[in-house]
Amino acid sequence: FTDKVDFDPGPDTYLLEDSSSFNPSFGASGTLFVLKLDDFGEFLWVKPLRGGNRELGFEITVRDDAFFIAGALGGLGPLCPDTLDLDLGIGVTNIAGASSDSYIAKYTLNGELNWAFELEECRIFCLQVDEQDNIIIAGSGRNSSTDFDLTNDELILPIRMKPYVAKYNSVMEVQWARSFNASRTF
Repeated sequence: FTDKVDFDPGPDTYLLEDSSSFNPSFGASGTLFVLKLDDFGEFLWVKPLRGGNRELGFEITVRDDAFFIAGALGGLGPLCPDTLDLDLGIGVTNIAGASSDSYIAKYTLNGELNWAFELEECRIFCLQVDEQDNIIIAGSGRNSSTDFDLTNDELILPIRMKPYVAKYNSVMEVQWARSFNASRTF
């Protein structure tokens, strides 16, 4: 959102103000948010994700005891990275990267951050969580290759402008990752 928004759909008011550092020459700007309503559409809470440039939120998946979000950072390259605070509370969990980098985060249903990770040189467009809490992501590569292993090990795939799919267990240890040859990317 940009400017100020009243997120309470009822008669009360809950205003949030955009905190992004808007620069018209960079294109779209705004603040990402997570809004929780009850089963009747009544306002419970809204929490912003604070960043600097043009962060994007592509996917949110809700499970019985948690929700997951995935998106992209809005930096303008290695000399002008973007920073996004993925902690919805008073803490700070910053992830910094270029416009070709993505993030994925897991939260409790009350919006408390469990973990957050960054994937460099790719975009995440799809996020699913199966019955065993395995996390499956899909997207497309931006540059030459990406390391899908989020630990000290490596699982590097050549994904320049190629679609990919990767599977992680519940604590984001990579199970496998595959890239595909394609005449067009999505």
